[in-house]
Amino acid sequence: MTAEPLQDQAGSGTTNDEARPSEESTRLLDAEAFLHSLGRDDARLSLPRHTARRLAPLAVDWLDTGQPRDQLRHTLTQGLAGARSTIALLRWRLANALPDAPPLPPSGPRPQPRLSGMRECRTRHTQPRLFTPAPDSGDDLCPDCRTAAAETPGDAPEPLNAPGFAAFLSAREAIGEQGRTMQPSTSPRP
Repeated sequence: MTAEPLQDQAGSGTTNDEARPSEESTRLLDAEAFLHSLGRDDARLSLPRHTARRLAPLAVDWLDTGQPRDQLRHTLTQGLAGARSTIALLRWRLANALPDAPPLPPSGPRPQPRLSGMRECRTRHTQPRLFTPAPDSGDDLCPDCRTAAAETPGDAPEPLNAPGFAAFLSAREAIGEQGRTMQPSTSPRP
């Protein structure tokens, strides 16, 4: 006996489309199963089959929001302690309290970080100074230093490796070492 492929028989009255459950009925069955699962969390939400079938179209909308089922389950079952009719409250929530769909991720290119095109000024500042240079320019001076250099060409700001700055650092170190070698006086105060 050889296995022959199954073929649609014209006289049977069924087609492949009718044999497969439709997408809508699959979604309704899934929603019905979700509603029955609520009874496992709270026994008061154990729904009879006919009630779950009646509420399933409302639950499909909830499942279509794309939120995790645990979050939907929590949203539907929270605050049931004081309700007279938990099933009526569930029906109301399914019909009237549909959660918002999660926001879609932004489309298009990601924005560049603010610091991506910035440079540090090459002159000495109290704190490092970042600035955005003009496009296609080789500037490594911030606007303040550029203005100061334009006003007084001979007194351009000293770069970080200038001899004046090095002298300042060595003088500061000498003062710091001198202060560490001095002993505080131990004479009694009058």
